[in-house]
Amino acid sequence: MEYLYNYNFLISNLTLLGHVLLALFIIAFFFRNKIKNLWFLYVDNYLFVTLFFSVSAFLGSLFYSVVIGFHPCSLCYWQRIFMYPMLFISTLSLVRKEKLDSSYFLMLSGIGSAISLYHLYLQFTPNPLPCSITGQGVNCSDNWVLEYGYITIPVMALTCFLHIFIVNLYNKIQKNN
Repeated sequence: MEYLYNYNFLISNLTLLGHVLLALFIIAFFFRNKIKNLWFLYVDNYLFVTLFFSVSAFLGSLFYSVVIGFHPCSLCYWQRIFMYPMLFISTLSLVRKEKLDSSYFLMLSGIGSAISLYHLYLQFTPNPLPCSITGQGVNCSDNWVLEYGYITIPVMALTCFLHIFIVNLYNKIQKNN
């Protein structure tokens, strides 16, 4: 637990930076013709962006579980189920030098985003029920981390899912044009 304060400070600031970048990428979509070189650098390297954010989520979730000792709730496990395959798929695709269709990443990150949003709903609304059906395990509405008044573990996961979703969506749009 001695690492918790420093790790929360670091990871919450990186999440905040991720939110700023997410907003800039969404705005950049509308100006993509004026900033073509920068735009194509981002979209053409969609596998690296996917790998970066999936590795970040992978290491972050394992650090909270293994080093800090937080036990994941069932929704955290579901988010991991949709994040972890993207790490291995993007790594394999990069190693084999294959340009994989973005549809796989869109599906996984879209479902993961929906789970993260539901998890956020449980955390920020009064919810007397634990998320596990059996009533055993960790309650999904507990906030183990709360930085800047809104950054929780599901917000961190949602940030990674949205970055992966957006870069792959932009890649799909670019290939269809």
